[in-house]
Amino acid sequence: MNTTNDPFHAINALLAGIQAKVVVVDFHAEATSEKVAMGWHLDGRVTAVLGTHTHVPPRRAGAAGGTAYQTDVA
Repeated sequence: MNTTNDPFHAINALLAGIQAKVVVVDFHAEATSEKVAMGWHLDGRVTAVLGTHTHVPPRRAGAAGGTAYQTDVA
């Protein structure tokens, strides 16, 4: 891999240009910890963070700021 994108910086840049009332993030990641971290990062700023890829049952169903969260929906 020559270059990589930091998903936390990338989502911040994307959200800066979105004015929708409902924002759902589908986060495809290798580890549940990556998805949990993104859920906390976006807590209160998006409607939901839905993880895919690891096929692990949910670790938590929501966050303190009101963002819905699911570790894996697929």
